[in-house]
Amino acid sequence: MNTTGDANRSVRRTKGKLKDALIQLLMEKPAKDITVREIAEIADVSRGTFYLYYRDVYDMIEKQERVLLDQLQEIMDGIAVGAEGEAYRSILATLVLVQENSELFQALLGPNGSHEFVCAMSAIISKPVSQSIGLLAPCEGTTQLVDGFFIKGFIGLVEEWLAEGLHRPPEHMATVVAGLFGDAKEYVRAIQNGTLWT
Repeated sequence: MNTTGDANRSVRRTKGKLKDALIQLLMEKPAKDITVREIAEIADVSRGTFYLYYRDVYDMIEKQERVLLDQLQEIMDGIAVGAEGEAYRSILATLVLVQENSELFQALLGPNGSHEFVCAMSAIISKPVSQSIGLLAPCEGTTQLVDGFFIKGFIGLVEEWLAEGLHRPPEHMATVVAGLFGDAKEYVRAIQNGTLWT
């Protein structure tokens, strides 16, 4: 009998129930109004079980965020900036991550979510975007403007996609976003070449 495997499955199941409870509560109210007792009751575990894994509600939220941010960082670290089709591939991988963790993303990006999570997510995505734009325009001001506009637009699009229930497949969404990013790069090229207004 594989007792270690059974124990691991039990831990994953318990953590999954706690995460589901946290998501449910974040959809209803801000983190400051959520208690360990509420999470434990919804997850149908004891408060002692909660404390086996998390110090408090904020620690739990931070750990949920960290898992997503680490996965997002891994996607961004694998980008070959400037390579043909790389924008589409990286955007698709990001959207698949969102799709696979849709309820948690919706809770964290929603009105009761974490501003720090949005900022951290933006910072991770920003690096390859800035590098890609920077290849076309050495002007830091232009890079920052386009980067900021694109990142905020992308996160807004993700929020809308989640709100509508992910009805469009990630491949469709990635095609749209990659096209918009391509347009942004053409805009930067036009600025750099002095042809924007001609």
